[in-house]
Amino acid sequence: MIITDLPVEMILPIIYKTNYIDVIRLYMVCKRFKSIIEYNSYDIYLSFEKNSHELCWYPCYQTSDWYEAFNYKIFLNIYIDSIKNKKESLVALTRIHKILAKQLTCPIVSASLFPNTMKKAILFYLLQLCPNKRKDINKNSRDIIESTDRIFLKETIEKYVPHDMLNYINVKGIRIPGIDGCGPYKSDGRPYIYLWDKEKKTKTKYLIKLNNNDSKIFNIY
Repeated sequence: MIITDLPVEMILPIIYKTNYIDVIRLYMVCKRFKSIIEYNSYDIYLSFEKNSHELCWYPCYQTSDWYEAFNYKIFLNIYIDSIKNKKESLVALTRIHKILAKQLTCPIVSASLFPNTMKKAILFYLLQLCPNKRKDINKNSRDIIESTDRIFLKETIEKYVPHDMLNYINVKGIRIPGIDGCGPYKSDGRPYIYLWDKEKKTKTKYLIKLNNNDSKIFNIY
């Protein structure tokens, strides 16, 4: 007997023990898994949400049967949105890390003041990238915001973001207003990220695109 021949009552507990991305992959394996996942998408989602540091889904409107609005498309979009947020965070933190590393090689710059917006961005993006470490990051949030030490801020990023992740994305041309000194920082929400064309002297909004390797780098916690 193969797993697809098992009754739903036996298959679901197995699915509950997988990772979020595994459910998405199982959905594409065969019609049997596709049908089970589509019919039980909300219960499968809840099995992840109850142990998660970041998952929290609410419908656009609530009725007595609002949970019936949940479907596989929503399940998939939750994953896509979460991974895009994490990738955006990694882009920004990698850029900030490179700025700090470069500044530390210049005695004049390393002794100068730097914008508080950089510290706010570090905290914002660390919390978004590492929700499973939110408690520890929040515990150190005051030190991050009040620090004037570039070495401390650089090492703080390295503490939470592994070396291989800091080298995962090419951030050449990336600019963040208020951090790169090219405009006001959007302090009332998510900071803007731009792609700067040095030759054309133009900037465009940086679009986060996912690829097949992202599922190996980013997890839902």
